[in-house]
Amino acid sequence: MFREHTARLGSCDGASMHTSREARRLIRDLHMTILPDWPPSSPNLNPIENV
Repeated sequence: MFREHTARLGSCDGASMHTSREARRLIRDLHMTILPDWPPSSPNLNPIENV
C-alpha cells in the first residue's frame, strides 16, 4: 500500500564528529545525501528542533 522511503538526508556543519573518518565511512556506506553548505550553529534550520 505504501512505498518504503529509503532516501537518507543529512546535514554536516564541519564539526569534528561530522568529518571523522568513521562518520565519512558511515555516510558512504549508507548512501546518504549530505545537504551542501550547512552553516554551523544553526538550530533554526534543523527540522528536529521544531518538533
